[in-house]
Amino acid sequence: MAHTLEIGTRFHRHSDWLTRGLIVLADGALTDFENERHRESATKAGVCLEGVLKKLFDSWQTSYRERQTFGELIGTARQTGQLPPALLDRLGEANRIRIRAAHHSGEPWEQVNEGDALLMLNVLDMMITWCSAHIQASPPSVPADLFIFLSVGSGHRLEQEQFLQHLRTELRNLGVDVRSLNSPSFSEDRPFDQVRDIMSQCHGALVVGLERSHAYAVFEREQSKRQKLYADQYIPTAWNQIEGAIASAINLPILVLKDQRLHNEGIFEAENHRHRRETFDVREEARGLSPRLKEILSHWTIHVRTLTRKTA
Repeated sequence: MAHTLEIGTRFHRHSDWLTRGLIVLADGALTDFENERHRESATKAGVCLEGVLKKLFDSWQTSYRERQTFGELIGTARQTGQLPPALLDRLGEANRIRIRAAHHSGEPWEQVNEGDALLMLNVLDMMITWCSAHIQASPPSVPADLFIFLSVGSGHRLEQEQFLQHLRTELRNLGVDVRSLNSPSFSEDRPFDQVRDIMSQCHGALVVGLERSHAYAVFEREQSKRQKLYADQYIPTAWNQIEGAIASAINLPILVLKDQRLHNEGIFEAENHRHRRETFDVREEARGLSPRLKEILSHWTIHVRTLTRKTA
């Protein structure tokens, strides 16, 4: 659902000041909404709103009780006189839905519906966007000293975007400055040259394969003796193959991460090469990177740093 994808992208854009717990809650609210669990979505969004208000109060050095209800927190926000009245009104609407979600008796008119849950998500989106201009982000815990080219298609589903945001956060925590060929720098006249120029300033390349296309039936070498039929073939962006090949040609160390559903082809099946290949389940990693994937990224960045020092 495009709207939840956009909201999720904005949530993660502010992950430098939102705590991991709040990001997990916000992601959970979005996932529940997409799975039509509207009461659960509204409840998680309400808990996340409480956490955002508390972070805002901390930044203002405004006192509050840890066990204050959502309504009491809104009252504290109103007393500060710093939140826009229109935003306070939206928070009031969200509080009424939160109460209904916690106490509904099962009657249809007392239940949280799709519109209620979507309103909660939109209020959370508004609140996070407003707070982003009023809460000082913490500086990165690890200064970036490693330039890595990231080859990945843009996420078109919520789970893909959540995974990519978790991946970028983990790379940032490992001291990685991610480089890619993105608009507005992209030029249709010489994109391959642009990729090579960017890569020439990088220490390594990370190729992440995510499903871009889904074919329910694919014929290979159709109408020949070697014809094969593949059912449910998941295919990544062709740019993974192009950028992976350029990185290999200029001798960059390469790590390939492949969503386990993808068709094995090209860089995603090549054996006995200098690059390392690992698979992952995007639906699982969207909840937060697994210890296994974090370890893979950590070991690879250490390896790239070692190679960089040797060639310096």
